[in-house]
Amino acid sequence: MEAHKMELETLRKLFDLIEIDFVFDIGANIGQYYKRLRQDVGYEGLIVSFEPMPELVESINNLKATDPLLIVEQVAITDFAGAAKFFKMKNSQFSSLKTPNHTKTNLFRDLNIIREEIEVPCSTLTEKYHYYKQKFGFKNPFLKMDTQGNDVTVIRGGLPIIQEFCAFQSELNVLPIYDSSVDFREALYFYENIGFSISSLFLSNRGHFPALVDIDVVMINNNIMKKVMQDG
Repeated sequence: MEAHKMELETLRKLFDLIEIDFVFDIGANIGQYYKRLRQDVGYEGLIVSFEPMPELVESINNLKATDPLLIVEQVAITDFAGAAKFFKMKNSQFSSLKTPNHTKTNLFRDLNIIREEIEVPCSTLTEKYHYYKQKFGFKNPFLKMDTQGNDVTVIRGGLPIIQEFCAFQSELNVLPIYDSSVDFREALYFYENIGFSISSLFLSNRGHFPALVDIDVVMINNNIMKKVMQDG
């Protein structure tokens, strides 16, 4: 099964099994993940998309015009609230709070290159969780992260409430393409130690064989995993 098909099948089963009712889409870019959930997974509930780049937020707002269950916030989610320098890359999908690093691979040298530095507002997962929990009272939230080397930092900013999430999806760096990126083994160890178990692993980049640059992991809350395994 192709990586993209594996991801969609995993999400369909997971959203149905856990009855996900709210999605935090962190690093939304132009809304690719939102479209995937709506068109391919069949998720019809609330989604809040976080994206710091103004021109990309405008694209997502165009989707919001026809979907009242889509919320868009122009903010970077990290481990502090305030403002930070954000690096807009030649290809917007590589834009990050971190600077590029090409010492391990040259695959993305022409795309992952800084074209502009901007200042963006920042917040934490904890802060946003409390705000939306109070507003909507959801029960089974899901967290998706695609923050170009910053996923572990996002989780660190959400440690006080991370156990409230049923599951999350994170990009793991096998070959680092940013400075101070967390190695995939360290990230998995961290995720497991905060109470989550691996559910699925799949490629997030195709066409770079034999190199493996990054993979996506879906982690499930241990309390839910235990219940599911006991119920059979």
